[in-house]
Amino acid sequence: MILRISDLKPNQNYEGCLAVKKAELAQARNSSTYLKLTLTDGMHEIFAKFWNYEGEVPLSDQIIKVGGRVEQYQSYYQMILNSWQEASQDDYDPAEFIPRSSRSQEEMLLELQNWIEKVENTALKYLLHQTFASAADHGIIETFAICPAAISHHHNYLGGLLEHSLEVTAMAYKIASETTCNLDLVITGSLLHDVGKIEEYSWQGTSIKMTERGMLLGHVVLGIMYLNPKILDNKELSHELGSQLLHIIGAHMGKLEWGAIKEPMTVEAQIVHTADLASSELHKFKSAKGKRVKGASFIYSKELGRNIWVGKGDDESE
Repeated sequence: MILRISDLKPNQNYEGCLAVKKAELAQARNSSTYLKLTLTDGMHEIFAKFWNYEGEVPLSDQIIKVGGRVEQYQSYYQMILNSWQEASQDDYDPAEFIPRSSRSQEEMLLELQNWIEKVENTALKYLLHQTFASAADHGIIETFAICPAAISHHHNYLGGLLEHSLEVTAMAYKIASETTCNLDLVITGSLLHDVGKIEEYSWQGTSIKMTERGMLLGHVVLGIMYLNPKILDNKELSHELGSQLLHIIGAHMGKLEWGAIKEPMTVEAQIVHTADLASSELHKFKSAKGKRVKGASFIYSKELGRNIWVGKGDDESE
């Protein structure tokens, strides 16, 4: 049985399966050796320690069956282990380690089609229909709908890419409606800005991993490589509009040091970047609040790199 980290409570003993993200031997202040681990249930992580440890170090991505007690340390929980062993295939279902979006895939695909229908430019609409067609029709919708948006930072679960892309589109549309810009280009760029992630990530087995092409090229370049031939073959799409769409893909990360190959030089690219950043950052707040510890009003978010206020829970009085 997989331990769900979000369900763990302090001062209680637990036994169950978790995946190893990192494991190493360390030395305590009293010079004794202990095992230091980062464990995950696929969605959340928890630090673990095995004091006075003598034995093998588990491997990264290995599924282990652990026993131990959960303790509160500062603003987060950690597990103090008294046992671990390699889990057998009967102990867990590998698919359970990669969580899925809480949103219905059918609902999200319907929303995607609604956004496509809002596009009035026939060349851009054709490109979207062509891209989000089924594999039988040389499209990518099956892969796009299940692909995660990240390994750890945001929307890091199956269906996360589609969910994130819809969030970005909705936010970008609201911003674009308040200014002068090409609304069709904003919608198209928002829906396609992360299309390269279908080649950047692999989600086979028990974890989300970076593919070799993802490591070598990254999703920005992969997205441009995927779209450019379709844009060139689209005789109705002007060279200028096609270049502006590719610029959105190349610039959506915002800054060169963040992974953009160009910083936004058009209003539409700036809008998509702003919406993309908002979707990812707000998701980090949501994720951090899901890890809140009773009695702590603040929690440190590794993804945001700072403490954030999470307030009091429903079970806590003023």
